[in-house]
Amino acid sequence: MATWTEEEYRNFISKSKHQAPEIQGPPKPIIPEPRYRNKTEAAYAQYLDQLKHLKEIIDWKYESLGFRLASGSFHYPDFLVIYRDRIEVHETKGFLRGDSREKFVVAKEMFPWFVWKMIRKEKGQWVQIK
Repeated sequence: MATWTEEEYRNFISKSKHQAPEIQGPPKPIIPEPRYRNKTEAAYAQYLDQLKHLKEIIDWKYESLGFRLASGSFHYPDFLVIYRDRIEVHETKGFLRGDSREKFVVAKEMFPWFVWKMIRKEKGQWVQIK
C-alpha cells in the first residue's frame, strides 16, 4: 500500500478521470423516527413537539420507562413529559380496552413520585380522562 503526500494525490487526480471526493463536515448522526403504535400516539407526539417549541415543556420521550407492577407484569406508559418543576407520565387512549386502566391505576399507586395522566382527544382538544 502506497502512502501519498497531498501534492502527489492532487497531481494524480488532476491527471486522471477520477474526481476528488468532496470533503464535508462530520457526518450527521442518523436518528430514527420513533414508531408509534397508533395514530393517537403519533398525534400526541406532534402536540408535545409544539409544547416544546413554545417552551411550555422542557422535553418528552416516547415509551422510555417501564414499571414492574408484579412478577411478570409491567406497565410501559406512552410518554414521559419533563416540565421545569415536575415529571409527568402520560398514557394516551383513543378508548380503554382490557386491563390498561387497571395497570395504569396500579402503577400510579406504586410510583407516586410522578404526576400520572391518562389523555385522550375530545372535540379537537387533548383532555385528561378522570
